[in-house]
Amino acid sequence: GKLILRPVFLILGLLLTALAVVMLVVAALVWALNYEGSRVFVVPGALTFCVGGTVVFANHRTRAFRLSLRQAFVLTTTMWVTLPAFAALPFVFSDIPLGYTDAFFEAMSGLTTTGATVIVGLESVAYGLLLWRALLQWLGGIGIILTALLILPVLGNSGMQMFRIEALDAYERPLSPSLSTGLLGLYIVLTALFALAL
Repeated sequence: GKLILRPVFLILGLLLTALAVVMLVVAALVWALNYEGSRVFVVPGALTFCVGGTVVFANHRTRAFRLSLRQAFVLTTTMWVTLPAFAALPFVFSDIPLGYTDAFFEAMSGLTTTGATVIVGLESVAYGLLLWRALLQWLGGIGIILTALLILPVLGNSGMQMFRIEALDAYERPLSPSLSTGLLGLYIVLTALFALAL
């Protein structure tokens, strides 16, 4: 049948809008703490918010929200390409001598929680950009759970078995969406606890 992309664009627009909000929050934090570099997040944040908001507005009348298998794969691919493309913008606007390709690599490295970097002298980078790098890795961890929430239910039991917990392997029980939601909540709670500890 025909591949309908409106649900895909709607979710992608929501993700871009959320990414923009994080950028603007970082800008506000950097400004409030009197650190340099808040400007490198304002323009990318505004641009990302405009693009994401426009995509959401254009597709907000979507009724069917259950993704088909093809829609799920298209969303996964576009999500892991589009989000780093916008997440790279603060690096481009910064004083670090990075071209867009290197900035994209840096953003992709963060969102995939790889940890690799092309920035030389990372310890001398502005605090705002260091916070942005850390947040990208944090968002990447949520992104993996989000991918599981979106894709695995579509694949059914055969696809979800790859995410079984080894200790429960004897039960042949796949990771359910409700368990994925629980993991997401645990992720946020642990983040808050570690932030307080620091």
